[in-house]
Amino acid sequence: MGLQKIIIIGFGDKNVTDKETGRFVLPINPENISRNHQINLENSASGGSQHNDGKHANTPSEDLRLEFLLDNTGTVEGNLLNGTPVSKQVEDFLNLTYKLQGNIRKPNFLKILWWDGFAFDCQLTNAQVTYTLFKPDGTPIRAKVNASFKQHTSAELRVVIEDKTSSVFTKVQSALEAGERITSVAQKAFSDASKFLEIARANDLVNFRKRLENAPLALPGISEAANQAQGILQQGQNAVNTAQNTLNTAQNALNTTQNTVNNVQNTAQEVKNVVNSAINLF
Repeated sequence: MGLQKIIIIGFGDKNVTDKETGRFVLPINPENISRNHQINLENSASGGSQHNDGKHANTPSEDLRLEFLLDNTGTVEGNLLNGTPVSKQVEDFLNLTYKLQGNIRKPNFLKILWWDGFAFDCQLTNAQVTYTLFKPDGTPIRAKVNASFKQHTSAELRVVIEDKTSSVFTKVQSALEAGERITSVAQKAFSDASKFLEIARANDLVNFRKRLENAPLALPGISEAANQAQGILQQGQNAVNTAQNTLNTAQNALNTTQNTVNNVQNTAQEVKNVVNSAINLF
């Protein structure tokens, strides 16, 4: 398989599986790609101590940064948009990633695809466009784009990814009024008072009333929610596979076009050689 290009797909659906709004294929692969993984730790040093125990506070979403060129100089080999004005290339990129979409009143949710298995669900957080080359009349013919994306994971998918539907929890109930019974909590949360035993097991409750009066109460996950979230995950994987197949088809078409160009060039060279031979005879 030939060199693949990055493809950015826009969605009007937060689960990034439905309501595709458009695509932008980077005409030239990026100069740089960086992925930022971060863990935040609590500063919980005791008085008089210079050190802390490094307790985990949270893990922020991953950041992805792309640096790439949009070019119309005719000098970059493999440029998919050669012949398209740079201003139009920039406009198409920003329309997909940055502009507010009327139907959802926010920019598109995005899925970035590249090599096999690389799929990044995200939203654009920053895009800096620097024009670096111009025609004598001022028309830009090259721009450098620095784009940053923040990983996006819907609440439904987080439930599955973090495994909060079985051994952990999907909901947290704030501290309740004094004297409220655990059966009433089960009735409110699950419309089934008999679920109080599951709540008790999930929270290791022995003295039910003391627990309810003094701390938030974690509610166990519901299997139906897990099944729905798993379905969303499968839809997302199907969308990735479809987009990958589309990308492969486009790459094959590009390779075929390149082969045709090469054949035409070879034929032209042969004709030139014949002409030169004829000229030499005279």
